[in-house]
Amino acid sequence: MIRTTEGLAIARRTLPAGAAGHAMSLAFNAAIFDMDGVLTRTAQLHAAAWKALFDDLLRRREGDAFRPFDEQADYRAYVDGKPRRAGIRSFLRARGITLDDAAQQALAQRQDALFERALRAQGVETFESSLALVRALRERGVKTAVVTSSSVACR
Repeated sequence: MIRTTEGLAIARRTLPAGAAGHAMSLAFNAAIFDMDGVLTRTAQLHAAAWKALFDDLLRRREGDAFRPFDEQADYRAYVDGKPRRAGIRSFLRARGITLDDAAQQALAQRQDALFERALRAQGVETFESSLALVRALRERGVKTAVVTSSSVACR
């Protein structure tokens, strides 16, 4: 098994060297790549949107003495990799906050809007090493696909 820096796992089987002169180890004829965090660098945009959302909520509930959302620790512990509503429930539970479903849905919609606004304003960076891997696989006849659970990508 080869594990890349982006967390991709690849089984080994050596094929003849391609145009670049490198032998590539493969044991498959198709590869599926997750978009967020594998092909695109969206974690900072997501973390900033979560911070804006939760800091506003916490400030309104607790005043200026609120403990802000930490873009590193809180993001990874409570929202990273989870569907939006699950991330909201996880963070609220950690802070001892109870909100009804309608309020949670409103937060989810606001976070989505904050992320989309940042995405439009700043664009998205890609992991060049991942894109190079996709290109190399395609050159060798491997079919590729991109998947995401993000509702933003479907718009």
